[in-house]
Amino acid sequence: MAKLKIHRTPSFSTALRRVTIYVDNEEVGKVADQEMKVFEITPGPHEIRAELDWLKSKPIHIVITGEHDERQLLLNSAKNPMFAWYNMTIGRNHYLELKELK
Repeated sequence: MAKLKIHRTPSFSTALRRVTIYVDNEEVGKVADQEMKVFEITPGPHEIRAELDWLKSKPIHIVITGEHDERQLLLNSAKNPMFAWYNMTIGRNHYLELKELK
């Protein structure tokens, strides 16, 4: 099986909560603050997203090429507290950020 590693950066506002990770709309696990978690994933195209209650990330699309492929994603939830109202309401669908590390 290929591996998907998710590294979660520290965040004051969500430090006590675990973020749920979805692969192809199926929950595969939760990642705590400053934790790195490894998930096994099958080859092929996948959509990965993160959720914390009503706060979400934009989905990221990756293609796993083989059984020994290893992908690393960075999960960030640190936001400027000056924009808390916006981030918790209008910006809630991209409050969390997933990006692939090359």
